[in-house]
Amino acid sequence: MTEAGDIRRGIYEDDSLLTVCSPPFAGLFKLWDSKRAGRTYPARSDFDPLEMKPWLGRLTLLDVLSGPPVDFRYRLIGTKTVEQYSLDLTGKRFTEACYIGTPAEAQAAMTEFVRIGKVRYRNDPVEDMRGFASMRERIYLPLAEDGRTIDMILCYQQSRILVHPASRVR
Repeated sequence: MTEAGDIRRGIYEDDSLLTVCSPPFAGLFKLWDSKRAGRTYPARSDFDPLEMKPWLGRLTLLDVLSGPPVDFRYRLIGTKTVEQYSLDLTGKRFTEACYIGTPAEAQAAMTEFVRIGKVRYRNDPVEDMRGFASMRERIYLPLAEDGRTIDMILCYQQSRILVHPASRVR
């Protein structure tokens, strides 16, 4: 779990994220940026799994499925993410399940991400499907085999629990 409490909350959609994010996020963004090689987006095939080792446990790779409506499929989910939620959604579509919010909310957020086509870094509180309130730091990086049309999304996240559901007064 990250100690993200000192990191500024908010959403950043350009390299200004480097002024607020923690080192693992900055490192992944810099690697992604270096792989673009003059293109708008790098391709998944530009990344060597060995160079991704520092992030693997918390990486999620989403396939962008053409629509309408656009949908997303969990292609890869890091072991630490699966452990955190006690649930492996690999192979599932957003319309079937998600870790945070409702499937409709997740699908709408990712559809907007693809429409805008920018890197997105977020650090803000969320409540997961089990009722845990967490501070969640995450980055979404678009990938495109042709360098222009987003066909995958590389996500990395870390969170720290703020409130356990059992501790809430009802």
